[in-house]
Amino acid sequence: MTNNYLEINILTIFPNMFKGPFSESILNRAQEKGLIKINLIDLRDFTSDKHKTVDDYSYGGRTWYAFKASTNLGML
Repeated sequence: MTNNYLEINILTIFPNMFKGPFSESILNRAQEKGLIKINLIDLRDFTSDKHKTVDDYSYGGRTWYAFKASTNLGML
């Protein structure tokens, strides 16, 4: 049996930030009608350290950060 809805997966470290807009907009009506399903996935749920760290230093000393590979592998 196929699902007749659009499924949206949002990976974030701030899932509560999305709950308001998704429950008070046209997206909420679409969810109530079964047209879409929005999954808020907290990246911190897949960490193994006590601080739930998801970022790591970049390779090569650049000024940006990267997600830890262990976090990404934990989601799989």
